[in-house]
Amino acid sequence: HAFMPLFSGMSAVAEHERIRQVYIIGSKYIVGIVVPLAAGIILVGGPFLGVWIGPEFRDKGDLIIFLLVVFTVVPMLNPFASRYLTAIGRHGVFARLSPLSALLNLGLSLALVKPMGIVGVALASTIPVFIFYPYYLCYVCRYLEMSVRRYARESIAPCLLPTVLMTLAVAALRYKWGLDSYAMILAAGFSGAVIYFVLFWLLSLRSEERVYIMRRIPGLARG
Repeated sequence: HAFMPLFSGMSAVAEHERIRQVYIIGSKYIVGIVVPLAAGIILVGGPFLGVWIGPEFRDKGDLIIFLLVVFTVVPMLNPFASRYLTAIGRHGVFARLSPLSALLNLGLSLALVKPMGIVGVALASTIPVFIFYPYYLCYVCRYLEMSVRRYARESIAPCLLPTVLMTLAVAALRYKWGLDSYAMILAAGFSGAVIYFVLFWLLSLRSEERVYIMRRIPGLARG
């Protein structure tokens, strides 16, 4: 929420290049947090349901969790869209398209709930995301005066390799350990977090970004 007045202030004085830099870097850090969390939830969500509720929910839980995570995460791949468009007075696109997205979600839910049950409802929520949010990204990039390819390359791509490597590691732990207890689930989650943080720090951040972050860590700043 704090980014909306920031974007508004920069737009008022025509700092367009700075807006692009803030938008790209801020998005990169949020995407870099959300995507690995999503991968972790997909990997350990089913086993968690199996331990918490019962093993009969484990397999079906994997698919439902996957769909709900996708529904939640895809909009977060462009986290500042509504803040930026509101700041520059171009947020009317949400008023026009959000009702259509909701109606499509409702219609698909009614159509899929009978043949597919709760999985159909989860799928119905996911489908509109892939229709409307790519359009929002294109719309935002048009006003930012940059290509969608540049945004994807600089804000989304940096977290992909660390996330893939972390996913492979946690998946190996899942299929080796079974993750049939809270302790194993916590151990797998902690291991994945450490692996991802190290890889993201080394592979995804530029040297000046690492210096910038370290200077804002208490103790290191004084050093």
